[in-house]
Amino acid sequence: MQRLILLAVPAFVLVLVPSAPGKRAAAPNPIQRAFQAEVVVVGKVSAIEKETVEAAESPGAAKIAYTIAVVKVDESISGAANLTHVKVGFVPADPNAPRRSGAAPAALAVNQESLFFLSKHPSGQFYVFNGMSSPVDATAENYKATIVSVKKAFEVVSDPAKALKAEKPDARAFAASVLVIKNRTVPNGGEVGIEKMSVEESHRILAAFAESDWAKYDPILPPPASVFYMLGLTAEDGWAAPKPQPGSDFNAELHKAFAKWVEGAGKEYRMNKMVVKVK
Repeated sequence: MQRLILLAVPAFVLVLVPSAPGKRAAAPNPIQRAFQAEVVVVGKVSAIEKETVEAAESPGAAKIAYTIAVVKVDESISGAANLTHVKVGFVPADPNAPRRSGAAPAALAVNQESLFFLSKHPSGQFYVFNGMSSPVDATAENYKATIVSVKKAFEVVSDPAKALKAEKPDARAFAASVLVIKNRTVPNGGEVGIEKMSVEESHRILAAFAESDWAKYDPILPPPASVFYMLGLTAEDGWAAPKPQPGSDFNAELHKAFAKWVEGAGKEYRMNKMVVKVK
């Protein structure tokens, strides 16, 4: 039997991830990892530096030794337009240390090719990732498709209005899911705040999401029902979840109820979006 693991996310976004007994929680979906990161690149580890760097994992914490990998940037997807190389710090797993919950830590090796999701270490000396923002290795089954989808996701974010008016229904559905994920994902890179989107912008996204086929979606994205739950709708928003019925398709019932809400109480709904506060 599977059990549910609660990911450590802010109280306003609760995500349930199924996990088999004895297994670590999976890292978030690649699209979510991309939107959390400050830098997203496709690259190859060209060297591992001999000297480690002592730095605190967070302000006030004890210093630990980071191994530094030099990653040659083959393609910058976000945040690294002028970088040819990035230094990435990681802490090799200690086989004798007690096992911790969460996704397994990832180490880097020379000649490793990956899609990297990176954020600046608090010291500013190098970039880092953790078990929940681990790279997608080139040996992964859907590696190339993942890169294509992540690039498409950033294209959607660069011009949401255009993406939501795409000619093909699948493209509009992809755009709607991506925009919900983007606005409901907590980014790295500073203090995070919450802003209200306009009614018009919110409704364009929600209407496109409601009209999409929830049984057919890009496999790189979370399932539509998971994307829906990221909205965090409550009774205060006029939302009433359907009650599961024996033998019924709850996913279909949820989709139907959501579509009805979008054209009813949801017409005046303003989506919350997570933003990094500008100092």
